[in-house]
Amino acid sequence: MQIPSSWKKITNILSKMNLFLAGFQLDESFLAKTRVVLRELLTNAIKHGNNSKNKQTISIDAVFINQNCLRISVKDAGDGFDHRFFGLNKPNNCNGMKGRGSYLVRSLTDRVVFNETGNDITVYLSHSEIESEN
Repeated sequence: MQIPSSWKKITNILSKMNLFLAGFQLDESFLAKTRVVLRELLTNAIKHGNNSKNKQTISIDAVFINQNCLRISVKDAGDGFDHRFFGLNKPNNCNGMKGRGSYLVRSLTDRVVFNETGNDITVYLSHSEIESEN
């Protein structure tokens, strides 16, 4: 799915993710973790990747790659960044916002993969015993 790089779209995308995940029996902790991760990925794409420019776009993809692993990919239209140290450093204090999102993403996911330029991130979130209601 491709969306405009707009702060107003974040709530809409989170609602669509909730609808997608509703077809599976997932505990609330996994759902909450997924919402936090997706919100941070979108925030970083809009703020840092696309410099808050509404004319830019963001691509989002979410799919279960097996029964217990959700893969989420977010790509912005920016030039990318040096992602080697993404989320490795804990923010210095509770009031410091710089680095908080990347630290949360790294902490809440099982695996983080970037493309070479750093404008496309893929994260993996594991959950045990996912069962489809379909």
